[in-house]
Amino acid sequence: MYASQWVLKKLKELLGDAGNNTKEIESIFKKYPDDFSLQSVSTMFTDYSNKPAKAKLDSMHSKIDEIINTRKFESSGGTRLWFGDRRKRGSQTTR
Repeated sequence: MYASQWVLKKLKELLGDAGNNTKEIESIFKKYPDDFSLQSVSTMFTDYSNKPAKAKLDSMHSKIDEIINTRKFESSGGTRLWFGDRRKRGSQTTR
């Protein structure tokens, strides 16, 4: 299961104050083990936790923004919709 954009936005907020929200941030990462994009952010967070730096934090924010934008694009239409094709299939006759 993939993390929704709302979960990703919440994660971004929590990263703003990462020192106080470490357990909550880690719980989000554990909740979505199959989300490989999110797990790459988890790796970045572990690296950041070991040696905090503003550049690493900015990199995590950029990666989360990239994931959000990619998922919005992928779910907006076409053949790669997460929940199947949302377009109505009316009669196949043309006028």
